[in-house]
Amino acid sequence: MSSLSVPQVRTNAIKKSGSHSSLRSSVETDNDLAAVTQRSSSRRNSETSVNNAAAPTLTRPPTQAHATTNTTLYAGRSQKPYIFETKALKAKLPFFKKLLAETPEPSAEQTSLDDADEASMALLQQWVKGSKALRGPCDFHTIGHYLGLYVLGRRFEAEALQNLVMDLLRAHYGAENLTAPPYRLEYIYTLANASPMQGFLLATAAQRCKYSKDQPAVSDTLFGVLQPRADLMRDFLEYVIHADDIDVRYGSNCV
Repeated sequence: MSSLSVPQVRTNAIKKSGSHSSLRSSVETDNDLAAVTQRSSSRRNSETSVNNAAAPTLTRPPTQAHATTNTTLYAGRSQKPYIFETKALKAKLPFFKKLLAETPEPSAEQTSLDDADEASMALLQQWVKGSKALRGPCDFHTIGHYLGLYVLGRRFEAEALQNLVMDLLRAHYGAENLTAPPYRLEYIYTLANASPMQGFLLATAAQRCKYSKDQPAVSDTLFGVLQPRADLMRDFLEYVIHADDIDVRYGSNCV
């Protein structure tokens, strides 16, 4: 990794702030997020499934673009259904614009997200509808939900959504003087590796350790997360070495 004087914190370049406010050792205290699991589901998209026996009588060829008014996605281990207007889904999420054009009847694997947080999927549903209810996180629970929303935005290639979540999370971290705890780093490295959000969270953790008056600066918990992952350990040390007085929690919003 090349030396960085200021970590990258968003999809597009962010203008650096001149803020030099010092970091205290405030860390958002949280319970561990549920382990990410991968499993296949036999549940099909009820809005778009086709009866094979009726195939010969279809009035449109099976290669025709998806034309169902609504598309249902299933989230979490419980496979909770979330109904999206297909037109809005394709307009907001490039992944589904391509998928539904190429695959008129998506498979269970394409519409079921076993590792998705249900609250994050509900936030995604609001955003796709054009709701202005996305006001950002307010506590450690909702921080997790918004990080889950960022992961969905990245998975579905929605740059505008990723930028929005970045702005909301940075604002909350700045207002509450928070820095990323170890398990947040582990989460983002697992589900959104090499993302701007990863850089932001890593930068806050590195600045906390560099300027902390606590001894040792690296807690046992943080070391326990860093030690098994060479990539995370390497990146963290790089950020600590090159951290400066620019507080990444403040500055211009994503463009």
